[in-house]
Amino acid sequence: MLTMSNKQDSYLFFNFSGLMPDDDYFFNDFPADCIKSGCSTVFVDWGSSFPWTIDERLSFFDHLHEKTISAFSRRYSDGSFRIIPVFPFAGGMDFILSFPSYCHLRNKNSCCLLNPEAAGAKSFLDEVTGDYFSLLGSNTNNIAFNMTMISHLEERDKCREAADLLSSFLRKEGKDCRVFLAGCRKDIDALSFISDSIDYDKKDFLFLDYPSAEMALTFGEKTSAVKPVSPAFYLQERDKNLMYDYMADIQSVWQMVRYLKTGIYRIKYSSSISHFDVSGLTGYYHVLVDLFSKIRKTADTMKTLLTGRLNRKSIDRYFDSDIGTIKKEIILIDYDMENINLRLTGG
Repeated sequence: MLTMSNKQDSYLFFNFSGLMPDDDYFFNDFPADCIKSGCSTVFVDWGSSFPWTIDERLSFFDHLHEKTISAFSRRYSDGSFRIIPVFPFAGGMDFILSFPSYCHLRNKNSCCLLNPEAAGAKSFLDEVTGDYFSLLGSNTNNIAFNMTMISHLEERDKCREAADLLSSFLRKEGKDCRVFLAGCRKDIDALSFISDSIDYDKKDFLFLDYPSAEMALTFGEKTSAVKPVSPAFYLQERDKNLMYDYMADIQSVWQMVRYLKTGIYRIKYSSSISHFDVSGLTGYYHVLVDLFSKIRKTADTMKTLLTGRLNRKSIDRYFDSDIGTIKKEIILIDYDMENINLRLTGG
């Protein structure tokens, strides 16, 4: 049986709240693709993609089917493939705490963060974790807690309450599992304080910003790489470069947008306008529009390639979010450029 004592050199981290796999793909091919990548144990941040039953309104979100999860758990109960769930706690709670009936459980500074001092916080955490264990308990030998918003627990008393809440849970459900505090390296002091305050031996850190393109899993003195998964993971090898090109183009677009907005700002608030400066910005603007056109075509191709492996609605959200935001910026830049040209021609 696979346990974390047989440590891999690297791990994969999946955010199913952003990109959710299709049911058939998750059951039939997802474990094989992970193992092919050298990882038989992976971290999964489920978000709203899990078939939660603690509140029937959660079923309004797109999620994997309960029967799919149950069958998956039975199929891999031998430990040949393991999922380490990243439970929402001090971060990642927004999909639940966004409902008005749970407002009293929010921390005042963030709807993503459970207030450990709130009445009912402990029973609520028990419900969330119990819901998960009821379907995937036999496949879970270790667990992680989302601590990315821990800095919003500004008072030590609240951090201590959070530690007590986790201690209570682990004494009840932890058994022999290892628990990971999944947070940001900038919050290491708060994470260390909570770790030291938790009455449980098997504790480690999962840093979600180490560096921007990679995460780090710390087993005491040993650090292993944790790779956040992009849509390229779900593609055939021959198609992966298309996704990498798309991601590079998105980065190039935002660099161009920053350059253009900086140039436009300088011209708008200068006493005189240079034809040379405007000509340079106009050329950059046309390159931006051409690149945006390429991105839209690539996105359509990617949607087709990912259909059948990822949930179609999550595919659309992923790509349409990029395209919609960039389109809005281009419209604003176009408006500013027209005004600058009018000013230049005395219109």
